[in-house]
Amino acid sequence: MGPADPALLQGLDQVVARYGPGALHDPVALRAALRSVDGITADDVELLTAVAGCGVVRDLRAVDPTGPVLDAVIDTATRTVCAGAGPASDLTAERVRGAVAAFAAVDGSGFRVRWDGAGARPRRRRRVALLAVAVLVACGTAALGAVLLLGAAPVPATPDRFAVDQVALRYRALGATLLDGAASCARGAPQPGRTEVVSCAFDRWTMTLTSYDTASRLVEERDRSLAEAPEPLRSARSVEADGAFAMAETGTGSTVYWDTTLPRPVSARIATEQLGLLDLVARYDDRGAATATRPEPPGPEFASGELWRFTAESVGIDGARCAPVPAGDPARAGAVDAVRCTLPNGVTAELVQLATYDRLIGRRTAAGSDAGKVPGTLRGVGTWGFEEGTAGRGQFAEYVPVAGGDAHIYWDDESTRCVALISHPDLTQDQLLDFWRE
Repeated sequence: MGPADPALLQGLDQVVARYGPGALHDPVALRAALRSVDGITADDVELLTAVAGCGVVRDLRAVDPTGPVLDAVIDTATRTVCAGAGPASDLTAERVRGAVAAFAAVDGSGFRVRWDGAGARPRRRRRVALLAVAVLVACGTAALGAVLLLGAAPVPATPDRFAVDQVALRYRALGATLLDGAASCARGAPQPGRTEVVSCAFDRWTMTLTSYDTASRLVEERDRSLAEAPEPLRSARSVEADGAFAMAETGTGSTVYWDTTLPRPVSARIATEQLGLLDLVARYDDRGAATATRPEPPGPEFASGELWRFTAESVGIDGARCAPVPAGDPARAGAVDAVRCTLPNGVTAELVQLATYDRLIGRRTAAGSDAGKVPGTLRGVGTWGFEEGTAGRGQFAEYVPVAGGDAHIYWDDESTRCVALISHPDLTQDQLLDFWRE
């Protein structure tokens, strides 16, 4: 075995002593642990984290430390790490080999495969030969492994690279519980600049994981994919030094995206046509991700993005206090979402998205008929639009109901089955109408 870098070996020994051997092969945990030890630089931390991120550590620690195979495994692992670092890296093969050898040499008791209780090799029978060593490249395109066939010892099964647990290990930097609840993962077809694409299936949503050849390529792909997204009903994003987060809801589905450039450039995208944005964000929150600060979704009180957009465009709720309408409230009858807001001037707005067109017709008919209205107060029944001369969005009506006696204005949007009803205890019909026109 080539010489291990003494400083790196000492740092890894401290990590094992303080946090246990499991931290050696978890790049996220390793980076945090290395930052707390003495005598190691920030560049050393990133180098060791990069080695762990390539998935070579477990195989290094499983090879017989006294046998002839370890040098070959270290050589292959060194090439793997150098290739994963990319052509722009200033790492030398000698420096990388020193780091790889440090992982092989560190005293990770309880992690290295022991040949007997004392750690020495058992006596082998005469003429028993080493039959095979398989080393496959990791860091995005293959798995690094060394299989020793010694005497009658059982041959360990090669892990399925696309098994859920193996994928979760490679993409651990994107979340400690990234693939909790995943049913399966499958290899995708990477395009230029992407070294691996994996699609994982969950209940009613999917996650796509991508590895990139360089950090700059990830940033290019991030900006392009977000720019090409359809005009969303609502969206938000956050971009930081080493990672980004973005969310969007359209009329056909919701998407949450996040990425990190450390210890290697990877991204995750979860998408669904069956869940709203708030439900998908809740699933993201369960992934244990910490690559970038997640902003609040616009209109967090609105389960429906269509109702949020209708409200923001036709009511304007800056400074309003909003809350979902509780279950059992009559406003929720036949609704997929219902929210009640109190605006800064005291106007109450009831916003509802109905489940069916027939439900919309029922609300529209009740608002446009004389039944239940103070005689002479029903007026303005007809279509409405944002500007004069534009196509009508739906029906409009203003009135004062017999029950309560407050001025009310009703309008709806036929394309989304959204309904708004505003009222005020002190404003007259004309005053409420002037407010609506503003």
